[in-house]
Amino acid sequence: MEQEIKSPQTEASEGAPAETVKKRDIFRAVLRVLTLLLLAAAIALFCFVRFLKGKEKECRETVLPTGLSAVETVERYFRYWDEGNNAGMRLIGVPELTVVSPDEGDFSFGACYFCDVTLDRCEKAEGLMAEGFEGCFESAIVTADFTYKRSMGFGDAALKEKNTGWEFYLARPSEGDPFRIMIVKDPGRTEG
Repeated sequence: MEQEIKSPQTEASEGAPAETVKKRDIFRAVLRVLTLLLLAAAIALFCFVRFLKGKEKECRETVLPTGLSAVETVERYFRYWDEGNNAGMRLIGVPELTVVSPDEGDFSFGACYFCDVTLDRCEKAEGLMAEGFEGCFESAIVTADFTYKRSMGFGDAALKEKNTGWEFYLARPSEGDPFRIMIVKDPGRTEG
């Protein structure tokens, strides 16, 4: 006569009440699910950290764009801001005036800052003088209207949702130099 071979778990469960076996099975299932969730969270965290490090490196390697018009320079500034590229924003703006503090990293994680940007006006600004730009080759003023959004806890509380009439004063010290933003005038603030 053949004997059925039983595992130790089967033998133990046969002697245990059905309720205890059911609780043990539920506990094991919950333990498996929690283990999978922790593993998934660890993998997601690892991927997120790698993403942030990659973005920080990518932003750090940004070079000052050349050959852009005054309007394109302001558009690029907003694009860098939208992407969280603090390094790019610092390059385009004169370091003393930049919106981004030198203490901030080269990348800011955010979920898109701008819904809409309209560059309303661009005019040559003859005789525009600012420290470091005396006797500049070319200068311009670009006016921008933009809708700024704060989403998922990110954003600058100092900005209103609808921003109108911001003026960007740009200059090129010589013909071969790119435009740089010298002054940003926000109608809600008096300082540049």
